[in-house]
Amino acid sequence: MKVLVFPLNSLILSDLVLRRGHEPLTSMDVIAERVEDKPLKSPPYNVEDSDLVKALRYTPVDLPAGAKGRIALFAKLVEEADAALIMDSEACFGPSGCFRANMALQALIRRRGLPTLRVEEPSDPVKAEKLLKVVDEFLGEPKPLGGLVRGSSTPKVLRITSHPKVSTYPTEVPRIALLSCGLEYSGVYGEVVDAIRSVGAEVYIPEYSKEKVGEIESVFGFKPVSGDLRLLMAQALSLLELKINVRGALVMTCFRCGEGSLVRHVVRSFIAERLKIPVVAYSFTERTRAYNMQLRVEALYNLAVRRRLYKIPVKGGLALGVDSGSTSTKAVVIDGGEVLGFSWRPTVDVERDAEIAAREALEMAGVNLSQLDAVGVTGYGRLRISELFEDSFKVDDVNSSAFGALLLSGERSCLILDIGGTDSKAVSIRDLTPTSFTVGGTCAGASGRFLESAASRLGVTVEELGEMAVEGLSSNVTLNAYCAIFGMQDVVALLARGLDRRSVAAAVCRSIAEQFYQQFLGDIDVVSPLIHVGGTSLVEGLTRALEEVTGIKALKPKHSHLAGAIGAAAMALNSR
Repeated sequence: MKVLVFPLNSLILSDLVLRRGHEPLTSMDVIAERVEDKPLKSPPYNVEDSDLVKALRYTPVDLPAGAKGRIALFAKLVEEADAALIMDSEACFGPSGCFRANMALQALIRRRGLPTLRVEEPSDPVKAEKLLKVVDEFLGEPKPLGGLVRGSSTPKVLRITSHPKVSTYPTEVPRIALLSCGLEYSGVYGEVVDAIRSVGAEVYIPEYSKEKVGEIESVFGFKPVSGDLRLLMAQALSLLELKINVRGALVMTCFRCGEGSLVRHVVRSFIAERLKIPVVAYSFTERTRAYNMQLRVEALYNLAVRRRLYKIPVKGGLALGVDSGSTSTKAVVIDGGEVLGFSWRPTVDVERDAEIAAREALEMAGVNLSQLDAVGVTGYGRLRISELFEDSFKVDDVNSSAFGALLLSGERSCLILDIGGTDSKAVSIRDLTPTSFTVGGTCAGASGRFLESAASRLGVTVEELGEMAVEGLSSNVTLNAYCAIFGMQDVVALLARGLDRRSVAAAVCRSIAEQFYQQFLGDIDVVSPLIHVGGTSLVEGLTRALEEVTGIKALKPKHSHLAGAIGAAAMALNSR
C-alpha cells in the first residue's frame, strides 16, 4: 500500500510506514526525480510554467506562487496514495512550510476520500507510545527489518560538478543576502540569482537553526503560521552574527500572501535598523523574471557599493547628465551642483532624443562637449545612450533621482518620491545615506501615464490638471486607486454624470497619492520631509495630495523634474 506522509518530508512518519511493510510517499522522492540527470533550468527543483499551470487543476489562480509550486510538485503524491498519515505539527518546514499549500493538499486528500490517520506530534515518551499504538492499528504491526526493501532508499549521486580553480588571493565579490519564502517552489529562484549575478554581486543564503527559530517570537513579537516564514525570520536573526561581509539584502515573499507581506515588512525594517545595510523588499509571482528584478538589484548594488558617490560635488567641475526615461528625455549641464543649462523632450527615438536634449542643454550652458569633465547617463535607455558619449558613467535611475533630489533640496534626511511615466520610485535617506527603496506599485494607477490619460480626457495639459486639482474637492469623488484602466473608466463615468472637472482632477491626484501611501510606505522607512521629483512634480495638485494623504510635509525643489539627470551628472563627477 502507498501511504502519503504529512509533513511531506517527515523522516519519522516515513520510517513508521516503511517498517510496517508499506511504501511511504514523500517529497524527497519527487525532488530526486526532478533533479536527477537533468540540467537545472529552474533551480533548485526545476519547477516551470507548465507545472504551475497543472496546479490550477487543484487550486485557484490567485493562490501565492510558492503555494502553487508546492501543489504542482506534490499533488501527484495525493493522486497515487492509497492512504494518508498526517501529523499535526505546530510548524512544518521546506516542502510543507506553506500553510496555504498545506490546506490545499489536505483538502485534496479529503476530496479523494483517502483513509486517513491524524496524529499529534509526541512531546514525551508516553505520547510517543500512544502514537505507535494508533499507527499499528492503522497500518498493521511492524515487519521484520530484513524483509524491508525500498529501491529509492539507496543513496544516489544527483550531480557531480568540478570546482573551479580559485586564486590564492581572490578578489572579494560583494554579497547580497537573499531571504525568501516560496521562491524555490515558484520556478523563479534562478531568475533572481541571475539578476543578482548580472550586476557583479554574489548570492548569500543565510543559515538558520532550531535555536534561532525559537527566538523569533521574543524578538519580533509574533510567529507566523507558515513554517518557512519562520525560517525567513530566523535567517534575519542569523545575519546579526555573520563573520562575512554582506553588503545588502533582498527580502522576497509571494504576492497575494498577507502573512508573507507582514513578515516581509517586519524583516526589512529589522535588517535595515540593526545592520545598517540597504534592503529591498519585493513580492514575486511565478511570472517574475531576471529583467523584472534588474533595476531593483542594480540599485541595491549601487546603494551598497557606491555610497561614496553620495557627496556634494565640488564647484569647478562641469558635467552633463542625460536621463533617458520611458516617456521623456532630460539633459542638464551642471557646475558642481549648480544647473547651467537643461533640456526636456518626449522620448520617441531613444538615441536621437538623447543627442538633441544634450545638444540643447550644452547650448544653453554655453559650453561644448570637449569642455566637460564627466558625463553621466541614467534611465531606462542608459545602456543605449552610453554608447553616444565616450567614457560615460552609467547609474540606475533610483540612485540618480535620489541624489539629484538631495542636491536640489539641500536636505540630509528625507523621503524621495519620483513618479515616472511607467513606474514610481521611493527612496529613504538618513544623513545622506540611502537606507531603503522600492520601485513600482501594483498597477499603473500610480504612474505619470495615468495623469496624462486623465488630463487628455479633461481636455487640459498635465500641468493644468494640477492647477485644477488645487481648486477642486477630492472628497466629492471616489476613483479606483489601483488600476489606470478602471481609474479612467471612473473618470469618464464621473464626467458623464456632470461632476465638476476640478473635483475630478483633484480625485485623480488623490488616487495616486493613496496608492503611494497604501503600497509604498510599507516597504521603506518613513522620513520627513517628502521630496517630490520627476515629471509629475510639476503637477501642483499631486504634491499637495501627497502631503494630505501621508501626513508628511511635501516639498518640490526648483528643477525637480530634472532630478535624475542632475543626480547622474553629479555622480559622474564624484566617480572620477
